[in-house]
Amino acid sequence: MKNPILIYSLILFIGLSTVLVSSCKKEDEANQSENSLVGTWTMGQTSVDITVDGIDVIQYLTTNFDISQEVAQGAVDSIVNEINESNKGTIAFKADNSYHLSFTNTTEEEDGNWSVSSDGNTLNLYFENEESNLPILSLTASTVLIGLPTEYEEVDVDDDGLNETILKLDMELSLSK
Repeated sequence: MKNPILIYSLILFIGLSTVLVSSCKKEDEANQSENSLVGTWTMGQTSVDITVDGIDVIQYLTTNFDISQEVAQGAVDSIVNEINESNKGTIAFKADNSYHLSFTNTTEEEDGNWSVSSDGNTLNLYFENEESNLPILSLTASTVLIGLPTEYEEVDVDDDGLNETILKLDMELSLSK
């Protein structure tokens, strides 16, 4: 008969080893993400997905306002261009976990602190009394793609004084070194 204490000890050892290796791997992933982020990044294009009441904005405009696909696309392109113009600048992630954000088209600047989640998948920004948790969608030595918070806005599309439409913007910001 096998010794039950020996079997129990072996199972406990394997279980603890798995937990320790797993938690070390998560720390390594977070440290690798933090180390990869250190440096100055240039804000690039922001991809924007716009829906109106759950319908793609182009489809919504062409269906509800009887305008051509080209006119609707032009209106959307104008919005996306405006968003991209407002997001030009740099963000410097420093090794001491502070950051400096500056925009090229305004004098607006922001200084705060940053960290990466233990799994390496979330960038946490701390500015004044606010915290933003942004998903890191991809990260290489020279590029990073970050998900921005979804924005919702109620809009009065028929000028009757009532906001009846929900405009939803999902955005991703690309950064490059």
